[in-house]
Amino acid sequence: LKEIQENKGSYFSFQKGLMQQYREFYVGSRKASSKIRLLHVTTAGLDKWFGKMMLAKWRKRQLQLTVLYFNNRQKFDTKLRKLHRKMEHINRMILQHL
Repeated sequence: LKEIQENKGSYFSFQKGLMQQYREFYVGSRKASSKIRLLHVTTAGLDKWFGKMMLAKWRKRQLQLTVLYFNNRQKFDTKLRKLHRKMEHINRMILQHL
């Protein structure tokens, strides 16, 4: 836990590299998919912004879960189960719309 807290700054500095990867992925996806182009135009680019926000939220949640793992194992297990249910739901939605 101490090591995680000491390196929190470098953990979030890695975020910049992930954002760059997201931008490249988004541009490639927009070129390859008419559905993504339509979504981008329809939302005036808010879909790209939303994706960035979700990436930042995901990284923050990872760090919070890691700290909970060491501080409160029961709460960690509860939150992890909830997260897995959300992931399963999202995966099903994605697979239905492909």
